[in-house]
Amino acid sequence: MRAFVEQRKVDTHPKIAKSDKLATLVFSKFLPQIRDLLTEHAQVHVNFWGQRRVTFGGLYRGSISLDRVAKEIHAISRRCCDAQDLTLEDLTLEDRLAGLDTVRSIEALYKTSDRQLKITNLRTLITRVLNWIREFTFWPYIPRFDIEGDRVRMCFRGYSKEGYEGEGFGNAVQDSTSYKIGSFRSAGGIRYCPAEVTLRDASAEALRARLAEG
Repeated sequence: MRAFVEQRKVDTHPKIAKSDKLATLVFSKFLPQIRDLLTEHAQVHVNFWGQRRVTFGGLYRGSISLDRVAKEIHAISRRCCDAQDLTLEDLTLEDRLAGLDTVRSIEALYKTSDRQLKITNLRTLITRVLNWIREFTFWPYIPRFDIEGDRVRMCFRGYSKEGYEGEGFGNAVQDSTSYKIGSFRSAGGIRYCPAEVTLRDASAEALRARLAEG
């Protein structure tokens, strides 16, 4: 594990209180919990005004815009990619995997709400027009484009050279030039991207080590 970054243990993530309003959540503090909620309890609907809203089956108060969820996850993915200071590259392995799972869940919610918009009746025809105006007129580059592209996934997988090698994945430059892994340039420098399966194997190995320690 990287010596220059303070690692957070799994059980130190704060819990979301059931009294919390979804609109006030700070996503970066609850990424694994947000992943679990989106995977297991999320329900999406399109309101009359064409906005996609997410609820969690009565577990938490209120609803939240699906676009806001997408924006928050995108922002978290960029947090370490754009960091100039390596000590700020602080997404744990658990956070990275939770982020990748969350991206898939958000994509599924967008597709579910797409099917709702295709239902034909007078209400949905009006809602469909309002949704188009909302998503393609006032703000032509919607958060969905970020989620459905590769950039967010690459950011969740991306490490600095020091981070990649400190995690024991190998030689970053050699692995990149031999096309063993992907890489890209961000505001924080070149990021090296091990495959998701590599991250999951590393997570499983870390769990086995913790269990062995008792």
